[in-house]
Parts: sequence; C-alpha cells; structure tokens
Amino acid sequence: MTEQDYLVQLRVELREFSPAEVATIVADHEEHFRAAKAAGKSDDEIAARLGSARSVANEYRANQVERKVAEAHSLSERASAFGHGAVVMFALAPFNFFMLVGPFLCAAVLLFSGLVTAAAILFAALCATGFSLFVGGPTLLLKLSALFLCLAGVGASFALLLACIKGTEWFWRMSVAYLRWNLALARRRPENKETLGGNHAS
Repeated sequence: MTEQDYLVQLRVELREFSPAEVATIVADHEEHFRAAKAAGKSDDEIAARLGSARSVANEYRANQVERKVAEAHSLSERASAFGHGAVVMFALAPFNFFMLVGPFLCAAVLLFSGLVTAAAILFAALCATGFSLFVGGPTLLLKLSALFLCLAGVGASFALLLACIKGTEWFWRMSVAYLRWNLALARRRPENKETLGGNHAS
C-alpha cells in the first residue's frame, strides 16, 4: 500500500470528524511516513506498523469519547457523551456494547422508578391533606394528623429524591469507569493495536 492510498483510506475512516481534525490527523501520519522513509522503510512497512486506517480512526474515536465524557457536566451533555460512547463501543466491540447498555438500562430504570415513587408519595400526601382539611368538616385532631401526614410525605419524597440524585452521580461515575474500561479492552484487541511504539491519538 502506498502512502497516498493509506492517507485516502484514513480520510474516509475519519469522515465524521471535523475538517480541521482530519487535517491535523492526516498531517501527523504524513510526518510518520516522512520520518520512516528517511530511516529506509518502505510504504508497505510503514503502513503495516501504523496499523489499518480503521484501527487508527477507532483509536481517535475512543479518545474523543473520553474527552467528551470528561468534559460533560449537565444532564444533556452527559446523555450525549454517553450515547456517543455507546455508538463508538458498538463499532469497536459489539459484544462489549451490549455489556455496557444492559447495566445502563437497568440502572436508568431503577433511578427513574425512584423519581416516580418520590413524586407519587408527595402527590399522595398533598391529596390526603387536602381531603382531610376541606372535606367533611374535620376536627382539630384530624387537621393535625393530616398536617403530620403531609410533612411526613414531603420529607419521605425529598429523602427519596436526594437518594436518587446521589444514585445518579454514583451511576455516572461507575458508567464512565465502565466505558473507559471497555474502550481500553477494545484497544487491546489485535486489530486495534498500535504497533509503532506510541499512541496515534493525542
């Protein structure tokens, strides 16, 4: 494979990257070719040592995912970063993708159930209080009981909501760690290995 053929394939594999990013990556690999040719290597040898254009692109995709995940702060940014990571994981290792999505969906369902339960408790407490206070001329004792029930319901709902928030933060950290572990595992697969003696992506 000639240098030009390799670089054309690399541009094709990097099609979802911005033009500026593609230009930087291609320039970096042109420099690899120049340096290796100066050392007496042929184009075929250099291409073999660099790895396939697809494996190089996958390495850059993995690094891009890790950057996005590290920079995500809001819920929408995190969802976008994790979704992008899942897509890249499917491209790198389909089996690992399903191992990633399974726990993610289970935890997401549990967290959503907790939020719904907290809202239901709060709604039930408010309804019970309103019914007791405004239906049937309640006694003072009934009013106090209704107030206590309302406060207890509000407290329970907020406690559950706080637990869900903490659980979401814990789940995000665990998901990021699991995603990075899967990306590292995918990189170690033979077709994705870097054999030039350093990382392609920076």
